Amino acid sequence: MQQQIENKLVQAFKPDFTKLYDKSESHKNHPEALKNGGSHLTLILVSSAFEGLKTIQRQRKIHQLLADELKPGGGLHALSMSLYTTQEWQKKHEQPE
Repeated sequence: MQQQIENKLVQAFKPDFTKLYDKSESHKNHPEALKNGGSHLTLILVSSAFEGLKTIQRQRKIHQLLADELKPGGGLHALSMSLYTTQEWQKKHEQPE
């Protein structure tokens, strides 16, 4: 499922950088959520497609794209997101002189 999600994200957002981490292991004490393969993922996505969009608008785009995976029984229980424009990402990772 993780590869399927990554493929969807790349196709939809043409990201400069994307990283999807599986955090399900740290939720072993949450058996109901992990039942039927439910996953907990963390996403970092950098794309110029987010230019001019507020955080909530960016998140909605991701939720719309992954609606099937996020619905009950879809396999994805929780998704934590850090979504950046290319410029925001570059500024965040600037090295001080």
